[in-house]
Amino acid sequence: MICQKRTAVAFLLLSLLVVGCAGEDTKTDIETTNTGIEGTAETETVVTENALPDNLPEMDFGGAIYTMYLRRDKNYTPDDFMAEEGSGDIVEDAVYRRNLTISERFNVQFAYNLDETGMTTSNTPGIIALRAGEHANDILALHGAHCFEYAKEGLLLDWFEMMSYNDLTQPWWDQDFRINTAIGGRLFSMTGSLSHFSIGGTFCMFFNKDILNRFDIAYPYQDVLDGTWTFDKYYSMSRAVVQDLNGNSVIEPEYDQYGLYTDACRFPIAAFYMAGDKSITLDGDGVPTITVYSEQTDKIMESLLSYYKEPGVYITGKSGEYPENIFREGRALFIGTYTKDLAKYRDMDAEIGVIPYPKFDESTDRYYSLVDAGENVFAVPITATTANLDMISIVTEALAYEGYYSVLPTFYETALKTKYARDNESEKMLSIIASTRYFDYGYYDTGCTKGLAYIGLTMVDQSKNFASYYESNRTPSEKMLKKALEAYLEVGN
Repeated sequence: MICQKRTAVAFLLLSLLVVGCAGEDTKTDIETTNTGIEGTAETETVVTENALPDNLPEMDFGGAIYTMYLRRDKNYTPDDFMAEEGSGDIVEDAVYRRNLTISERFNVQFAYNLDETGMTTSNTPGIIALRAGEHANDILALHGAHCFEYAKEGLLLDWFEMMSYNDLTQPWWDQDFRINTAIGGRLFSMTGSLSHFSIGGTFCMFFNKDILNRFDIAYPYQDVLDGTWTFDKYYSMSRAVVQDLNGNSVIEPEYDQYGLYTDACRFPIAAFYMAGDKSITLDGDGVPTITVYSEQTDKIMESLLSYYKEPGVYITGKSGEYPENIFREGRALFIGTYTKDLAKYRDMDAEIGVIPYPKFDESTDRYYSLVDAGENVFAVPITATTANLDMISIVTEALAYEGYYSVLPTFYETALKTKYARDNESEKMLSIIASTRYFDYGYYDTGCTKGLAYIGLTMVDQSKNFASYYESNRTPSEKMLKKALEAYLEVGN
């Protein structure tokens, strides 16, 4: 068996080397057609009836404790798992009922260890315990950009091989994540309806309706539905509303009106994916190839770099040190953000709408809504023994299943769409965003691609020519990717 695995390692590494690198009323009354977005709005990812069985056995685990390692800091909350009875919050109540259902069904108790840094880096308690060989946690909710390093160290179990009761082909698991992060046919982390924040952490854009009203510009909703919401349309709309409000001939964040306000880790990163490209692409055998550069991505980066130089674009940390939120103050048309941030802006005086990131051009087959690598991905520590692995697998599957049929509809249909969204059109946009969610292995496992992973952010940081930057980093990145693949395949051998 070991010999067979080592043969597979050699074959896949050889494949990697051979493949190489590739390269007024009209604003609110919209039609209900969705030409150009086939496979998006019509393909809902959130359901409210238990149409499928979970196929789990009826087990009594005798009051065993299922311990979760969760993140909590100013940016991350464990509310997707920790919930009190009768909180009054509809989503928290749904989480509580899910946990109670599973606890009673399988006779298990839930316990939590909290990472107060929120980042699950190598010096945080959960990882320190894991490296020491201590089984302190049954499931690890890890920062997506860090977990792959732990897999390469041999600290995590392969879901395909070890999690016997998890049917990862079911809709309560993210299929795009499963397909695009299974390196060499091995899967060391997974995400899905286990946490409703997987939907909440999807990149999207909000826009200020009041600004468009003042300029007599139609809302972009119909363009989205028609499949004609492109970067060029976004660009021209953004430029059209930039204003020097104080008349000093300089666009300044303290006083003037912008086309875009965004955190550096949002719009610059997510916009790279407008045409469905990936920094790393896996073939049918799970062999990864760096695909960050192509004729198309060169055009995308050229367009983005030109846009970022516009005076009406404010990128936090790159455009000065203005501390306030220009969008919240009503002086930016667009903000690059996440769907969960609808709750954050519900008290804004201005009316806002929700839209997906645009396509790069009309030839792009659909919209692509990147899921942020900072959201939870779930891993099983190598310290799990055969004795408790069945419990971990069954309870994890049950959490994802119940989350899909109870928590996610409450969060998505009731909270996001009804409580926080301000119009019916935004509800339709949220459906499109949810059904076009997109994962890129290279964006998550940044340790194997050097500066090519967050390429949009890198270009903003360094303002270099994309093609020359790629060429200078291609060879070292290929070597790092080869080493990463080898590490994944050797784990457990």
